[in-house]
Amino acid sequence: MYLTDDKQSTYGKCLRWLNDHLSSCDIQNYIDTPTISIIGSQSTGKSSVLEALSGIAFPRASGTCTRCPTEVRLFNASEEWSCVVTLRIDRDASNQPLEKPSIVKFGPALTKSDEVQERIKAAQRAILNPDKDPLSFIGSKVEADQAPENQISFSENTICLDIRGKELIDLSLVDLPGIIATTGGAEDDQSVDLIKELVKKRISKPGCLILMTITMTDDYQNQIGVKFAQDADPKYQRTLGVLTKPDIVQQDDLSEWTKVVEGKKFPLLHGYYVLKNPSSAQLKKEGYSHKNARDDEKGYFKKEPWHSLNAGTKQRLGSKQLGKQLEKLLEKLIQDKLPQTIETVRKLSAETNEELFHLPKEVPEAAAIQHLHMLLQKLSADVKATLRGDEKPEVFALPLKLLAILFRQKIYKSRPFFQPFTKDEQTMKGIKIKIGDDVEDLFDDEELASDYKAASESKPEDEDGKLNKWIKKGEIYKMQVPQYNLDLSTIQNILNDCALERLPGNISWEIKERMMKKAVKFLPDFSSNLLKDTIGLLKSTVKLVTNQHLDSFSNSLLCGRVTEILLNLIDEEGDKCSMILDAINNCEMEYIYSMNEHYYCDKVKFYCERTLEKRQQELPLSKPDPNSFQGVIQHVQAQAATQKGAENDVDISVSQQIQIASEIRAYWQVAFKRFTDYVRLVIQIKLIKPIGELCLDRLCESMGVYGNITSAKAHALLREADEVRFKRADLQLRKQRLDKASAYIEKFQNGDFEDM
Repeated sequence: MYLTDDKQSTYGKCLRWLNDHLSSCDIQNYIDTPTISIIGSQSTGKSSVLEALSGIAFPRASGTCTRCPTEVRLFNASEEWSCVVTLRIDRDASNQPLEKPSIVKFGPALTKSDEVQERIKAAQRAILNPDKDPLSFIGSKVEADQAPENQISFSENTICLDIRGKELIDLSLVDLPGIIATTGGAEDDQSVDLIKELVKKRISKPGCLILMTITMTDDYQNQIGVKFAQDADPKYQRTLGVLTKPDIVQQDDLSEWTKVVEGKKFPLLHGYYVLKNPSSAQLKKEGYSHKNARDDEKGYFKKEPWHSLNAGTKQRLGSKQLGKQLEKLLEKLIQDKLPQTIETVRKLSAETNEELFHLPKEVPEAAAIQHLHMLLQKLSADVKATLRGDEKPEVFALPLKLLAILFRQKIYKSRPFFQPFTKDEQTMKGIKIKIGDDVEDLFDDEELASDYKAASESKPEDEDGKLNKWIKKGEIYKMQVPQYNLDLSTIQNILNDCALERLPGNISWEIKERMMKKAVKFLPDFSSNLLKDTIGLLKSTVKLVTNQHLDSFSNSLLCGRVTEILLNLIDEEGDKCSMILDAINNCEMEYIYSMNEHYYCDKVKFYCERTLEKRQQELPLSKPDPNSFQGVIQHVQAQAATQKGAENDVDISVSQQIQIASEIRAYWQVAFKRFTDYVRLVIQIKLIKPIGELCLDRLCESMGVYGNITSAKAHALLREADEVRFKRADLQLRKQRLDKASAYIEKFQNGDFEDM
């Protein structure tokens, strides 16, 4: 075996040492470590290439073609020849990633190269029968020409061969399963697809040098391996071609292939190499060794047309030249990617540690009760802070503010509207009254109008409109605002229809009281709807905060149990708050009263003056010429009105009716101000505040944390969701691999190569 290259640098050996150890950490899914992957369709001579480079025979019998990747690591070492076979198992029987991959040492080290072939066969059967003990296949043999029956037909699990010897080169290669063009059934079709996906995945990585095997017995462009290499490396920057079976090609056809070797056809950056491997007859010859095969190869390339090639092209003939070139290319690839590899390992290690830090900690059963208590404390504190608006104001504080604004707006729209005219006067003068929100509000003063404008224009920051969408689903937003419209005729009709006896020119308090109660009769509906919307907001907030704290326990009873307890607490406190609001509503409905006399009297005076001013604008007091047409008409109309008034016993002056309307509106304004404040304060103090204060005690009492809960039950409540458990296991495995890789990088940087 003369493939050794004594000129390889010590630094190159160190680079190879680091790359092999990084690969052994199984970090290929996270980091693109430099590799050489051999690809090609079946029967292109992939196994022969490996045999020429490694000096060992690979399985060739029926049913033993490569059905899983085989990684061959060659080490030029001072000790005697040895081969250690291991299985890297990271996929299950369904070819899905395992939660905990493993590396299985497959039997003792081999000291004879002719023993390796059977060990490889056994290793492949072990991988293709994942439900059986892998070591049970060691020593078992399959008769020649007998295809073994396996549980699966293909696997991504890898057979690893670590071969050490004095006459070996330093090289690592991965033999990928041969790409199959035709199949014999549905199961084979599935295996073919899996093999193609595996090949594409491996050779698409920038750190992979593609060793493309091409049989010279078939047309170049018809070979599947060529198509795969072109797709993965369209600029041919990391592909090296190996031409096999030149001794089978007709002499006349060799001239076309020599053009390929010379780079005149289908050029590649790294060019092509030609290997001549033993024929079937030579392999069957007893005593035919690897050295015999290499000597025959050397003798073959002394013949034509190879002998006539220029000196540079001759350096591409034979397995020794290929091995030396692959060794150099791998060393350069490792060296070029080393800084990026080290940086990626460090970056991924930091990110992995960060993700693990933010995952909920695993809770042992002995500490389950204490951990449950701490969890409930954090949850309760977050609920309290959210309800106060200290945390996440967009969740509760801003929607509540918007509800309060809408509550005030809706009540304000229910204010009494008054027109200081009779219906006849409106008809005579063409004064139009619009029913609803468009009725002219003569009783608006600057103070209340300013309050309404501020409330109407106040909009909390909500760029995506989620708050407004939520508010529009509530009872306050959907409720219809009742209207209380008054004019002189309406007031007069109320007085005429009243059965209470009164002195001429006087209005009894009972009549005014009835009209004032009618003005405020809908206030309870507003408070009731505000309470319903606030309870709904509280429940959605509690659910959100609970899910944020307990989402990692979503497949246990904990999240649902905590949510149920808090929703029950909200319902209980909501019932208590409702009783207090009922009392306030009853006070407004049953008793017309205010100690705010100064404010009330000022408003009555203000409204009287403003209303009379409006009436004067529409009906001037100056009398027209009685001899004019207009004067005659007004005189007739006045007589008719007097006659009609006498019939209806109208003994209340216009100024008295305006006084009544002003008192009704002034009282409504007094009620409006105190009612909106009281309702909002009651909801805040008797509903929202108790939820935050009682949250922790209620949770601990209901869940038995203060009493009889057992560690086992608490531990069951804290059982993690599957996705969290799987994520932790994946991160821990990644951390373990990256930590191991980091340790090797540190050894490399410190020059510590004790096992090189």
